[in-house]
Amino acid sequence: MKILSSIFIAGFLSVAPLSQAEEALPQADKAEFTRNLQQYFPQIKPDSVSYSPVSGLYEVIVGPRVYYLSRDARYLVTANIIDLKDGANLTKPRMQMARRDVLERMGEGKMIIFSPAKPQYLISAFTDIDCGYCRKMHSQIKEYNKLGIGIRYMFYPRAGMGSESYKTAISVWCNQDRKKAFTDAKAGRKIESKSCDNPITEHMKLVQQMGLRGTPALVLPSGELVESYIPPAELLKLLRSRESQ
Repeated sequence: MKILSSIFIAGFLSVAPLSQAEEALPQADKAEFTRNLQQYFPQIKPDSVSYSPVSGLYEVIVGPRVYYLSRDARYLVTANIIDLKDGANLTKPRMQMARRDVLERMGEGKMIIFSPAKPQYLISAFTDIDCGYCRKMHSQIKEYNKLGIGIRYMFYPRAGMGSESYKTAISVWCNQDRKKAFTDAKAGRKIESKSCDNPITEHMKLVQQMGLRGTPALVLPSGELVESYIPPAELLKLLRSRESQ
């Protein structure tokens, strides 16, 4: 039970319900399922509960994660549902929706944004100040912006809380000119050490909930996750291809 609880807690973010959640269950069924769920996970409040494509399983969204449970909540399935008739991954769009919603609830007030006035595309990026490819990506920020791509940065100091990267991220956030401090830090220039209320720990919790493993980690407008550096022209090509799908 400890292991299962940790799986759920890792995917949990205590915020408002999903704006796009599907409330497909009749109220009585939802109430019954919620009572069953509380027997096993009393600390968890799902963002969304709905019927899954598979008879007998309910879809439960917690933060940016999608789970499937039996009606009595005794059996938990963490997997992608694939429709073998046409090969469609039925879980993927739900996970993308969950990522989009959790970032919307995070809010741009907790991000550092480099964007043209009217971006054609706006992506979210989890970044580490000291990551080589993260630095390479930001060194090209003017190219991304020129192509109509805005980038909303959040911090993922891979060395962990209390590390120098973590402290630098806080100093950047607490700087009067965050964008300049961010760019200076990415270029390896020393910035003044500062401290203030900041969202860095919240960023790192979201990293854990999403199961991110490396940086940069990009969330596209669709909610698709790409854990890789992508050069400006290639990213534009990718975004256009996703738009046409």
